[in-house]
Amino acid sequence: MPSRPPLTHFLCIPLVTDSSRTHLQATLQQFTADITSPLNLHSTKTDNRPRSSSSSSGANAEASDAAHATTNATPFVPPSAIRPLTTLHLTLGVLSLPTPTLLTAATNLLSSVDLSKLLASSSPAPSQTTRISLSAATDPNVDANASTPSPAPPPLSLSLRSLNALPTAQSASILYAKPHDASSRLYPFCTALRSIFADAGFMVDEKRELLLHCTIVNMVYARDSGRKGRGGKLGRWGRKRKFDAREVVEKYEGFKWMPDCRVERVGICEMGAREVAGEVRYVEVAGREMP
Repeated sequence: MPSRPPLTHFLCIPLVTDSSRTHLQATLQQFTADITSPLNLHSTKTDNRPRSSSSSSGANAEASDAAHATTNATPFVPPSAIRPLTTLHLTLGVLSLPTPTLLTAATNLLSSVDLSKLLASSSPAPSQTTRISLSAATDPNVDANASTPSPAPPPLSLSLRSLNALPTAQSASILYAKPHDASSRLYPFCTALRSIFADAGFMVDEKRELLLHCTIVNMVYARDSGRKGRGGKLGRWGRKRKFDAREVVEKYEGFKWMPDCRVERVGICEMGAREVAGEVRYVEVAGREMP
């Protein structure tokens, strides 16, 4: 049986931009205060009026864990399981690029894609003048509408709403927010770009259906106050790192994590977030500005 290829990078849409950062930071702080306090969690459904918080996720997670460890109140989930602000993104697919040659080839492929054509072809019901094949998006010699140039597509924007659980709300290990796109172009655009990388042989598990989501909580990162990185003693959460999230999912139904903000980039990032210039983030090795 052939071995599974190494997972080294991922294709993604970064969500933290100049226009989204302030709101995402505020709502993530509100959520952190709610979900790490049993008293807050049992209150009524939350709204979008962020409360001030002295700690943000990521850099302060370990200190927050230690504070909870010294009290009798058990947090709903460990603060360290909440993903740092600067890691928030939408994953389009996981890549296997273990050599410099493959990384360069994937970088060149991203550079060659005509993102404007790809976005134009992602409209739900494109007109005859804007219907463009994937080959036209990757081959500059193919012009599907040479006689009738199509106008540039409007920028793509999205918001983040609600809270969902994987694998189930009753036994959750991941909580995520769903992206919403009023133009209905986000999912077709992402699947088309994903297909380009899959056809080139860079994508792993390319046959799995794409689930666009922004991970907010991932129990794989849960730890006690005495350990860094993944793992550690989990107390009542147990070795399976799962919890009953039905209450928090219900409370955050319809919650808006981020208003409509323009999608500014697509990128290839290294697997494994690490601290860079004082912020925990995924390192981008290649990127493109969106039209």
